[in-house]
Amino acid sequence: MPKQAKYNLQRLLEMRARTRESAIEFLAERRSRLAAAEKQLAAREKAVFDCRQAQQNAQTTMLEKARDGIKNSELIVHRRYLIDLRETESELTVAVKQQKTVVLRAETEVEKALQSLNEASVELQTIEKHRQNWRREKNLELTRKEQKANDEIGAILHERRKFE
Repeated sequence: MPKQAKYNLQRLLEMRARTRESAIEFLAERRSRLAAAEKQLAAREKAVFDCRQAQQNAQTTMLEKARDGIKNSELIVHRRYLIDLRETESELTVAVKQQKTVVLRAETEVEKALQSLNEASVELQTIEKHRQNWRREKNLELTRKEQKANDEIGAILHERRKFE
């Protein structure tokens, strides 16, 4: 039996397979970045929530002490503390908005990576389909050659029997 023919586009097939593998790794990296960005966003949102809770608690404490009679110096300390908490809250709110932008950017990068993976997969499937068709054609060609050789052998044997 003759040696199997070499597929001419094998190098291209291997390149497309490597491209697809790279796209898979790139997508995994982008997804992990997105997860980290979402985790950071959740932490920042929790910090804003905790800051608001601290403001409510401080406000309640200040009002209770004011009802019981508090010195002006202590009242000023409580008010300053509330102002600091509000400033912290506004800083944290800005940080949350910035992190939301980071999350949106990460989501966009994940979508691009997914699109890149889909394109790489389609290109690989195209070459694999071509290789399958090529193999089918080569096998059909080989079968025809074998059939032709068998037919010629059969014809020669038939001619010999005629003369015997």
